[in-house]
Amino acid sequence: PKYPPMYSMPNALGIVMGVGNAGRHLSMDEDEISTWFSRDGGLTWREVEKKAHIYEYGDHGGLIVLADSMKPTKEIVYSWTEGLAWWHFEFTDEEVYVENVISEVTNSRLQFLVYGVFAHSRKGALFHLDFRNLTRECQGLSFPGESNSDYHIWKPGTMTTDCILGKMVQFTRRKQDAECHNGVQYRKKVESEPCPCTPEDFVCAYGFERYQLYEDDETNLGTKDQDCVPSKEHPPDGCGEAVPAYRKITNDICFGDIQHELYQLPPCRRPDTI
Repeated sequence: PKYPPMYSMPNALGIVMGVGNAGRHLSMDEDEISTWFSRDGGLTWREVEKKAHIYEYGDHGGLIVLADSMKPTKEIVYSWTEGLAWWHFEFTDEEVYVENVISEVTNSRLQFLVYGVFAHSRKGALFHLDFRNLTRECQGLSFPGESNSDYHIWKPGTMTTDCILGKMVQFTRRKQDAECHNGVQYRKKVESEPCPCTPEDFVCAYGFERYQLYEDDETNLGTKDQDCVPSKEHPPDGCGEAVPAYRKITNDICFGDIQHELYQLPPCRRPDTI
């Protein structure tokens, strides 16, 4: 079966939808597949519906609409709390094979089109969903984090740091439990600043690789204290000189370089003489 792809949009801050399964291996079995939601750029995930669903965003990601993509259905599933809660809504009396759910190109409005084929008559089906009367418009964009504001500051990051590629970025986005919509004129506020360099801002230089303990390796290429060592298959060019084993990740803008020890290449072999 063909499942919907991973899906995100630039103005739906941090929101990602995908179809898959929990476990160590990806399954293609329909009975093991679910629809998943992330609000932190894919760092953590939550299962929102069993089986595969097609999805679309509105209101800059504040409104999400799903529909079953594998079997005929009479209902859509939606959330206007950025995935905090989900509601089921019956939009047709006759079951429909839903081919897609779409909104306009900026994903900023509260209207959607659902199209597909009626299950029994096999005629084409087209539905217009309008959520404009669902909630009030959000307030307090200029003072996020305050109790009377519907917005807060979000800093994307990892489990250990708020810095990605050497900079910390913060966005102003709607509080997840705020019962309101952003509105068409909403524009996200973005601020960023560089971060001090850490080991996570560096990778092995060309010709080097992360240290691994090979059971059949008697050459002792390195130790765990020096985890970038010459590649066994593609070692660095040159000999007899000390070269850097690390390089900063491309497009990383961190400041305050870290001093890594240079790696001493093997001595040059003297040319044979007659």
